[in-house]
Amino acid sequence: MAAEKIYTSYSLLEVSFPVISLEVYAKTGLIDNELAVYQRYISLQQLQELRPILLGSLKISPQIGLTFNPQPG
Repeated sequence: MAAEKIYTSYSLLEVSFPVISLEVYAKTGLIDNELAVYQRYISLQQLQELRPILLGSLKISPQIGLTFNPQPG
């Protein structure tokens, strides 16, 4: 089961980003309408720094994974 959106919070504001939009941006550099809304809040340099982060991998333990994705029951 894969996530469809990634959620993040800043102060009282919570925003979500479709995973497919982030994937397309990471692979092609193209910003779709879903991400374009937030583009004005991020500098060009920050956008350029984001791509390799999105393309990288992160190894985490199952215990840490459950912290971010708790299982029901």
